[in-house]
Amino acid sequence: MHGSSSPVPSPPLPNSRVAHLRNLSPIITRNNLFELCSDFGHVSDILLLHGKQQALIEFATEAECVHFVKSFSGSAPHLQTEQILVQFSRHNTLTTQNSSFTFETPSAVLLVSIINPLYQITLDSLNSVFGPFEPTLGGSVLKIVMFSKSGRLQALIQFSSASAAIEAKRALNGKNVYAQSCTLHIQFSSVTELHITENSDKAHDFTEPRPTRVRSSSKAVLPSMMNFGGWMTHEPGHLVGGDEKVVLIVSDFDKERVNPSGLFNLFSNFGRVVKVKLLHNKPDTALVQFVSAEEAASAQKALHSTPIFGLLLDVNFSNIQNIVLSGRGIEDDSIKHELDNTDLSLTRSFWTSTTFSTHLAHPSEYLHLSNFPPTTTAEEISVFLASVAEAKRVSIQTRGGRGMAIAEFASLEQANNVMVTLHRMVFNGRPLVVSYTRSKL
Repeated sequence: MHGSSSPVPSPPLPNSRVAHLRNLSPIITRNNLFELCSDFGHVSDILLLHGKQQALIEFATEAECVHFVKSFSGSAPHLQTEQILVQFSRHNTLTTQNSSFTFETPSAVLLVSIINPLYQITLDSLNSVFGPFEPTLGGSVLKIVMFSKSGRLQALIQFSSASAAIEAKRALNGKNVYAQSCTLHIQFSSVTELHITENSDKAHDFTEPRPTRVRSSSKAVLPSMMNFGGWMTHEPGHLVGGDEKVVLIVSDFDKERVNPSGLFNLFSNFGRVVKVKLLHNKPDTALVQFVSAEEAASAQKALHSTPIFGLLLDVNFSNIQNIVLSGRGIEDDSIKHELDNTDLSLTRSFWTSTTFSTHLAHPSEYLHLSNFPPTTTAEEISVFLASVAEAKRVSIQTRGGRGMAIAEFASLEQANNVMVTLHRMVFNGRPLVVSYTRSKL
């Protein structure tokens, strides 16, 4: 008897010495994976595939690997906020040799790197985060030294024992101090003892009184930080705001005409964009990171399915919490793979005020143009816009000696193309500001 039948599910993979892990966090390290796996047996080798957010773990025996995989068959483990998928690999051994890699030796001193520091990090804030893991001083670590290396804010934090440092690292690595910013990347340090002769705003010995120089108070900064995203609770390792989605995944755009700079021009209408990155293996797909989940949601709602250069933009939320930039971008924006705005220097001016909601406008056939000399004519503007799309009408609306105008286009797609291409382009000696507007001609 012939008839339709349901597809036969793939048979489970046979037991192996190698486990296959998927859906890993972009900032995961081999040491994080070693900590997860070492309780189940001797780990022989780890192959971390960063580009695919996957890893292969080889155990010394098949029995150890079976124990590891079956332990998570009912409930997938969480590692650095991501729920990872565990299964057997089709390989029974790893052919690559990572013998040059040595796993970290736990110590009482942690090396902490602060990624995406949108807000001020002080000795007091670090002590508030790490102090609950130190059992001897009632909520304070022993010593902290802060410094900058290669442009990155880092700190050495000393505990009374390696076990306390291990607990702190396990609980806090990959977490955000403030909502969607100040991500902690933690390693064990080769330094065994911090020597501090004088307390300052960059170094402090909490074990005994020492001469103290005047320190900059964090009290003036913390209220606004708390209002934005929240400080950690008193429960060790529980940080507020870790699950909010601030990163959007954007696809279906013309990679020859739309680069990270153009995506920034578009998405910055709806919030403070801090990073844009083209995916290495998918140049027509990008990640866009905002300061807050509210801003990301606003952009997703406004820009999903909007037309740009003949394609409908696909905008969805990403599970990634923080975009890690490689710094490999080429200076020419037309082929640059990344845009870094963590200092918010490129942020549109209305996002730095408390009245930004009055400026928020959804995409339409009308664009607001500003920051050009007040002597500029409508004809000059039309000629400049025509390099991308011909405007139906341009109306000069100069106020207070500032050049402003409203331009109307035949379609939403034309207006979007101008937004992507011409915002921040130099026009009559000044960078032109192009924004969506509620006004109409």
